[in-house]
Amino acid sequence: MYFEDVRMKFDNAVQKLEPSTQATLNEASKLAEKEHQGQTRKQHAARPNEVDPYLIHPLRVSLILMEELGLCDKTSLASAILHDVVEDGVSRPTVNDIASQFGEEIATTVRYLTKPEGENGPLSAEELHPYHESFFSAPLHVRLVKLADRLDNIRETLLVDRPKFQHRYLRETREIYMPLARHTSAYYTAQLESTCNKLEALLNNATSKQS
Repeated sequence: MYFEDVRMKFDNAVQKLEPSTQATLNEASKLAEKEHQGQTRKQHAARPNEVDPYLIHPLRVSLILMEELGLCDKTSLASAILHDVVEDGVSRPTVNDIASQFGEEIATTVRYLTKPEGENGPLSAEELHPYHESFFSAPLHVRLVKLADRLDNIRETLLVDRPKFQHRYLRETREIYMPLARHTSAYYTAQLESTCNKLEALLNNATSKQS
């Protein structure tokens, strides 16, 4: 039910945009749905018998941009929907594939948002440092999408029961994303700080109960 609610909110928000933007976002959501087919999000503690399809995440990221920041530009919104397809898509489309279908501006934004990989798999936190630093000099719309991605992820982190994962996300957000938020947006700064504080209180409360 939760996914259907988010999908309905997304569809309603898209209908308020310019027709050409609507067409691009509908095309982007179809590609994202195809590329994330079979992928799921982490299980929520309150819904132990359900998992959300992965698509719920890029849709929520685009909704943050539309509903919370009031953005309506095609590049930011389409990139939000497509931000994980190159990194995690089942058919592993390339940035060039995105450019062929959606144009260079959207493809360039998706390139910024895609984590690099090493020859032997995912890079370490230290190896990813240049990637994270690159956002400080990235165009504003790229930073807004990246911070919407992190905001949605950490909001969802409040709902899972995985302390080790939650501690890592809390640390990463404060060390990496809070400085970027301060560099970019007072709104994101406030939202990330508030959510981090809630997550920290949740973890501290869980630790106290175990003592």
